[in-house]
Amino acid sequence: MSELKIERDNVSYPYIIKSSFLSQIGLYLKTITSKNKILIISDENTHKLYGDELKNGIITEGFECLEYVIRITKDENSFKNVYSLLEFLASNNFLKSDIIVSLGSTIIENISSFLASIYKKGMRLVHIPTTLLAGIDTAISGDNEIFIDDKKSICGTHYEPLAVYLDADVLKTLVKDNLNDGLIKIISYALFFDEGLFKKIESTQNITEELEDIITQYIKSKNEIKIEEDEKDALFIGEIVSSFMLLSSDTQYSFSSCYAFGLVSLLRSSIINGICTQDVLERFISLLEKNQIEYNCQLNLIEFKNYIENEITLQKKYITLRIPYSIGESKSEKISIDKLDSWIQL
Repeated sequence: MSELKIERDNVSYPYIIKSSFLSQIGLYLKTITSKNKILIISDENTHKLYGDELKNGIITEGFECLEYVIRITKDENSFKNVYSLLEFLASNNFLKSDIIVSLGSTIIENISSFLASIYKKGMRLVHIPTTLLAGIDTAISGDNEIFIDDKKSICGTHYEPLAVYLDADVLKTLVKDNLNDGLIKIISYALFFDEGLFKKIESTQNITEELEDIITQYIKSKNEIKIEEDEKDALFIGEIVSSFMLLSSDTQYSFSSCYAFGLVSLLRSSIINGICTQDVLERFISLLEKNQIEYNCQLNLIEFKNYIENEITLQKKYITLRIPYSIGESKSEKISIDKLDSWIQL
């Protein structure tokens, strides 16, 4: 069991990892709130696996608990679901002091966080992630986004939860692709900011069995490492490449492979531009291959540059990227859009 805290700026809330946790979460909710009404939001698959166990444990502790199950479609993360949920909350007389509990993936967390931020000008929120990516990204960033007519990143808020509860046993059931989607984000963070975490992952023989320790080290590192104010706007190439490549509904690539592809491309260009050494690239690729994360993808550079100029930089002629120069060390670099192809070796 790991009892951690998310701490940044003026924000602090518990992040607890524990085995066989779902049936006990009602007990933990009692430590942060009185017996308010609770709405569990999940998708069809997650509800079938974990919905009853969570709900029964919450009801046992005296809470009134309702559920809303989202049908899995290509529009799952759309404003249509948010609107339906707003109607559900209002028709069931939910108050500002009541709690939304997200149970599921990053999509469920995005919907729940956005919903909590706008209903009655903000109601309370708890995340129970069931994927590694949800547990180490959306649940602790405070950021959310909702799609409108298939357009990404044009609607969202920043809203912090009361707590994050992660059942370690749930993570052990993840299929490889789902596991890798979260793992690549941790590896990327370690590459840019934390050599100790990178070495920890390098030395780990069984990632699934060591996940709790890796997540714990990652969370502690995120709390401790502070990025200078003038460098906070620097972007990460893995995020940009994966967002671009996954815009296509028929893409053949996973999130982890797109993300890894962007990082490998950046490292290759960093070597050419004299910023990092071949050893950094070799260690990174070795870690990808050890964990069976694919990184060989294809990307249309002209379309990618247009995407960056129109969607990322908003017609500015440059982009500021975070560039690694050794394992655990990085800096921001302002790059002209015209010279982008010399910085991303695709």
